[in-house]
Amino acid sequence: MSSLLSAELAATCSALGYYDAKSNKYYADSNTLETVKDLIRYLRRDDESHDIRRQLGEMKVLSNDLIPLLKSYWEETDLFDVLLRLLVNLTTPALMLWNEEVPANKVTRNQYLQVEDHLKSYKETFADETFWAVLSTRLSKILETNYAERGDENSLIIERILILIRNILYVPPDPNTEKRPDNDASIHDQVLWALHQSGMLDIILYITSSTNEKAYYMHTLEILSFMLREQRASELARAALQRSETEKMRDEAELLAIRHRETNQRQQKVKMYNGARHSRFGGTYVLKSMKSISENELIYHKPLNKLEALNFDADKKKPKTPKNRMPVQSSTFERRSAFSIRLFLKEFCVEFLNGAYNTLMYHVKDNLVRARAQAHDESYYLWALRFFMEFNRCYKFEVKLVSETMSVQTFRYVQQLMEKFFDMIQTDKKNIILWSRRLHLALLAYKELLLTICVMDKSPDGTVRDSSKVIKSNIFYILEYRELIITLLTTYDELKMSNAYLKDLMETQHVFIKLLEGFCSSNGSVVVQKKGKKKRKKKKATQDAVVAQPDVNLDSQWDGVAPQLSTVLEGNIDFPTDVVPFDAASDVPIDEQKSEAMKNVQRKLRNGEFENAISLLRAAREVWPENNCFGSNNMAPEEEFLALRDIFFADLGENDVSPPVEEQPIYDENDEEEDEEDIEDHYGEVDFRFQEFADRLTHPKIVRACGLALRDFQSNSINTNNCIIKLLHRIAFDCKMYVMVFQVSIFRTFQKIYANKDFPEYRELVKFATYIIRQFIKVTEVNKKVYMESLFFKNRGEAYEIEYGYGSNHKSVSSRSWTEEEEDELRRLFMEHQQNQLEEDIVDWIVNNLIDNTRTRRGVLKKLKEMCLLVNYKGQKSGARRPQNWGSEEETQLRELYQQFRDAADPLGCIMARLNVERSKPKIVQKLLELGLIQDRAEVRKKRTKSTKAARRTHDSDNEAESNGSDDDDDDVNEAENSSVQKTRTQQSRVLAKKKASQVKKKQGPVSDTRIARLLINLIGKGLEEAVEWLKESLADAIEDFEDDDSCEGIPLVPIMDYAVNAMENADFQETLKALGIVEPFDEQETYWRIPDIPVDTIQKYIDLLQQALDKTLTVSPSENSEPAIRETDEIDIIHEHRNTTPKNSRLLNIIDSDDDTDSIEISSSNRDITAELENENILATTSQIVNKSGLRKIIDSDDEEENTPTVRRVRNIVDSDEETTDAILRVNKLKTPSRRLIDDASDDDNDENQEKDKRQAESHSEEPAPKRSRVISSDED
Repeated sequence: MSSLLSAELAATCSALGYYDAKSNKYYADSNTLETVKDLIRYLRRDDESHDIRRQLGEMKVLSNDLIPLLKSYWEETDLFDVLLRLLVNLTTPALMLWNEEVPANKVTRNQYLQVEDHLKSYKETFADETFWAVLSTRLSKILETNYAERGDENSLIIERILILIRNILYVPPDPNTEKRPDNDASIHDQVLWALHQSGMLDIILYITSSTNEKAYYMHTLEILSFMLREQRASELARAALQRSETEKMRDEAELLAIRHRETNQRQQKVKMYNGARHSRFGGTYVLKSMKSISENELIYHKPLNKLEALNFDADKKKPKTPKNRMPVQSSTFERRSAFSIRLFLKEFCVEFLNGAYNTLMYHVKDNLVRARAQAHDESYYLWALRFFMEFNRCYKFEVKLVSETMSVQTFRYVQQLMEKFFDMIQTDKKNIILWSRRLHLALLAYKELLLTICVMDKSPDGTVRDSSKVIKSNIFYILEYRELIITLLTTYDELKMSNAYLKDLMETQHVFIKLLEGFCSSNGSVVVQKKGKKKRKKKKATQDAVVAQPDVNLDSQWDGVAPQLSTVLEGNIDFPTDVVPFDAASDVPIDEQKSEAMKNVQRKLRNGEFENAISLLRAAREVWPENNCFGSNNMAPEEEFLALRDIFFADLGENDVSPPVEEQPIYDENDEEEDEEDIEDHYGEVDFRFQEFADRLTHPKIVRACGLALRDFQSNSINTNNCIIKLLHRIAFDCKMYVMVFQVSIFRTFQKIYANKDFPEYRELVKFATYIIRQFIKVTEVNKKVYMESLFFKNRGEAYEIEYGYGSNHKSVSSRSWTEEEEDELRRLFMEHQQNQLEEDIVDWIVNNLIDNTRTRRGVLKKLKEMCLLVNYKGQKSGARRPQNWGSEEETQLRELYQQFRDAADPLGCIMARLNVERSKPKIVQKLLELGLIQDRAEVRKKRTKSTKAARRTHDSDNEAESNGSDDDDDDVNEAENSSVQKTRTQQSRVLAKKKASQVKKKQGPVSDTRIARLLINLIGKGLEEAVEWLKESLADAIEDFEDDDSCEGIPLVPIMDYAVNAMENADFQETLKALGIVEPFDEQETYWRIPDIPVDTIQKYIDLLQQALDKTLTVSPSENSEPAIRETDEIDIIHEHRNTTPKNSRLLNIIDSDDDTDSIEISSSNRDITAELENENILATTSQIVNKSGLRKIIDSDDEEENTPTVRRVRNIVDSDEETTDAILRVNKLKTPSRRLIDDASDDDNDENQEKDKRQAESHSEEPAPKRSRVISSDED
């Protein structure tokens, strides 16, 4: 500040007047009024550094001039008004001057602290009873006048006096400067006493109880919060003329604890220096078994009483903790005021509860909901709720005194504020401390609501107990209320929340869980709400003709409605008051039903139901008062008429006069298209089990929060320690998860507890610590690694593995650990894919070629990332979002594809497979309808094919004609040898394609019950009980579908749950499905396995077998277990078995035997002449299949087998020698042309007999267990 401005300020202050100490009166100057106005102008021109304000504080103009001047000249209205304005300006809180942010700059911070020091000195000056008596006299005169006759000037005076009181009480206390103990009057107590003696508190009490003064409710609520912020409601309620026995016992216990602590410290200090030598002996010590920097032993030059006193960190500098990593400090300060102060404050609270609490809280909440208050004023509401409800609970509990805040709506409002504050902590990083304090206030209010319910349960009045039961049933039914406590426990962060917040959180969770446990035990079965995901199928039905809604002339209709509506509003009509503007049974929240209520009002207006429309509008106004969207409560009839007119003409999406008729969706039973599925939130009801809720408390973050709270057990109250120990007891004892408490930081706390075990208040803590240590010793005998595990917090699964062995807690296959051999295999497969540069996705390829076929794709991908083999994997995601709109190129392509495949058997499938952009079938059909290419969905459905018998007859006639042609050309066989080989090869591929196409459509042959039983027992042994249960339910549903629809061709087996999806990828489970006759997908157009049209009795038999397997009563006798099976190494014996069972084919040559020297397949010349007689397509196909399967399978594990084995060498030669294998196949194919004549000459009976035997042979081969999956290097099947 410049010297000129400083001199001008000093001259201005001197011109105010002077104070005469003898007459105890202040004499004003003739220009005092103008001088005070000049000071106001100076303050208005003050800059950001607030130099003028600080200069006036240094000059003490407020205490020396302004307050004496006001006491002497308070009857002069103009001077009183100007002085009051100046006092309000000078006492403005420093935090408001700096925009509610404490400055971080050093210079600015010093200026801020200087202003705060001036405010503290002002507060001491305002502890003047005469000053407040002057203000109370002036205020009472204004309040005596009628509210409508006061005028704006008197209203401003009332508001300024209340703001001045708020500013003085807001000044924070300074215990270090005052140094006043409890039961002594601090400066804050002195100001309160002055307010009480002057009658100002009585005026404030009158304002809070008068509905005419509701404009000042927020000011009075602020004054109450600052006036009682240092008081504890429970102690204030118990204040009496004489100290109670409880207070005496508490004081004595505190005194004994302090004495005991001092005695222990004194004894420890004596023991520290208790020895043969005095403590000043400065010898040199050599530490055995500890080497120095060199090879010699460590030399220590300071005296050591204990070896543990050796400290190498004494001279080290502790690293400084960053400011953003500092824990949040609690801002609450509570003390015990003087006895007289507590007595009159108690009387004030009692009178406030009896006459003003419900009224004040109702209007304050209304202002908060309607956004009429200032920002963050909900903090004062939460404080008042907590303080006065606690006072009522501890004084003389009466529910009627706090009925306004004791409701489910209050619980909901407080929880919404808590969620809001918690979200702001995560987003508003600059104001974390402020949001954390507000969250603490909301938590205290929530805790007090729960404690009030506990007191209501113990009330002798039955109606009070019933009300408590209703509130509890509503709270525990809603999912959000039950999840709140667990969410707060798991999200605690000591860097964002204070230690006091943690202690209150522990007490709150104890009360909540205790109430929930008692509610469940008293009511038996409790039904609660559960939230889940529901797949909603929606099907858009197209109509040929759309009926347009008739246009309504609203202007002409309003001309007839307006006179009638005006008559209804002006008349004295009793409107119904029981109208509910929302649907309470709907899943849509009440806050989101506002638009529907507006539509209902509009509908009733247009239909002529004026009384109901007005009643609905007023009811909606009470439910949704935000932003006055339905008008305000004190609306005039003219304003309400205009509001109804706006609603009448509003475009709300319903332009019809009559109530809309819901369009029923059109369902087509023959439509085979897939419906679109939307996932939406679904709320259902389930039976609540308290133990399941308690199991959710076993969370490492909750255990960590308990450890942090228990660390300060000496400063905690007895109740807080009991709440912490009870929560740990639920985790360790009730849930059997004591291993989760094995943590070094908690063990260190146990050491401190054992050091104070003589105190009776720590008895339960010592008992629990002893239990945990004993369990720890037991676990160390089994698992020596628990010492290292105690360094970390553990989840439920890790705790189970520590106690019962690593790898024992595998609930799913994907969570199973990987062995070193499996990691090596994964690494080899990865390198092989990289070297060969295959087009197939690397993860899918590895999953298909792993020996362990139970690994999931997600598990393999996760392991590849852990091994750093895949870093930036950008595989195709299954959940990629398709574009909603069709482009011009897509429409052109769709037109071309439709013209190309309109006559195909499956036009929709052909179009869908060839689109550049993947689209669903309903989307394609909808687009075809929009483009006008089709008129009905039936035009693009699959066309039914002819019966298989007609196709078979056509095929037989073709074969007959072909055989006749071959008889005519028999003489010229040698000349057409090459063409016949090519023709045979083409026919063979056709036959194989026909077999593959008909494989899905044919029913699988009967499989023995013994075989099915062995497969089911194998599945149960591998832990697939849930999948077997799902399969049983699917078969039971299939019986009902087959009974309802006889023409059903197959029912898809759709897996939805995770265990069902994993089971469908399991080879053993797929083999079981085949044994039960369930058909696998045919091609890429089919996704799911299908249950064919099997007889109902057969399906019921399968269901019984599945149930026996689930009950573990399914057994297989030893004789049945000896059923012959085809071994993997003996698959080639099928041909020999076929040779022995077929009479005409007994001379079938062995085409598999190979010579080790030539390493090629040769056909014996002695058998070449009879090959034509024994030629059969099924045998040749089976033979080639066995060569491929058995030969290729043995190559997989060639690294582990011996290289010199003849069988391995022979099989490897079969696969590797491509040219020799091709020659062998050609030589075999050459024999097929002459053999066809022998087959055609044979009778039809022989052919049928051979076909049936071949079919039985193939079925017996399919019944065998699936061979071990292996990685194939080169195979036709892959």
